Amino acid sequence: MWGRLSNLTGLAQEDGDTTPNASEAKDAAILREEKYEQQESLMGQLKEMIREREKAIQDKDVQLKDVNAKMSKLKLQHKAKLVSLTKEVEQFKKEGTKSSTSKERDATENTTSVPDSSKGKLLLLKKKLSQKESELTAKVTELETKKSEVETKDKASNIIHVNTNVL
Repeated sequence: MWGRLSNLTGLAQEDGDTTPNASEAKDAAILREEKYEQQESLMGQLKEMIREREKAIQDKDVQLKDVNAKMSKLKLQHKAKLVSLTKEVEQFKKEGTKSSTSKERDATENTTSVPDSSKGKLLLLKKKLSQKESELTAKVTELETKKSEVETKDKASNIIHVNTNVL
């Protein structure tokens, strides 16, 4: 009987020795599982951030395309306006030379008022032209700033893509 009891106590002591090792192993497994869950959570957050950034970049691309379309439209309008204004200026110059020759012939007040009104129109047209040109330069600078913003955001998204591929 003693033998059996001593064998059982020896086995109990051996079980007792393995139990702390088993609990340490369980603790280590739990820690690994918690770390894994934390990493999965962080990965999910990173993926969501990347999606948000990509959506923001797409929105900026759409805005950039809209601005480009508006700018090209404005450029075409300004070119057309410039052409029409230059034609009007040429017409006014022709009228001015015609009226000056008729002024020499007639020497009346009516002919002298025509060049004055055409000069006024000419000055008004020049003023409008300079305003439109300043608006155009402002739009061009705005377009350039938008382009640079999109490029920097695109570079940032590429860096994020590279970092996520590494992970």
